[in-house]
Amino acid sequence: MYFKGPANKLNLKAHNLQLFTHLADGVDDETWEFHSERTRSSPRRSSGSSSTRSRAAIKAAIEKRYTLPADRPSGVVDEEAAAIPSSRHATSYQ
Repeated sequence: MYFKGPANKLNLKAHNLQLFTHLADGVDDETWEFHSERTRSSPRRSSGSSSTRSRAAIKAAIEKRYTLPADRPSGVVDEEAAAIPSSRHATSYQ
């Protein structure tokens, strides 16, 4: 999905829903309105609905459906992961 705007001034690609919500917060209202009017997935908005409210509604719908609930850290360290030296994770380009 791309945010382009009415004059194709932008070309911002959202690779996933998390990035989509971040980009949606940052694009100007004109681009948001252009985008939301052309996508079928956008919730229907009542006349006079602000860009801020429509962005919040879409973000809430995405978070409700696709975000896992927060989990408290257990404090347990995976022994196998802890035994691997961090240098093994680095990629070597030789």
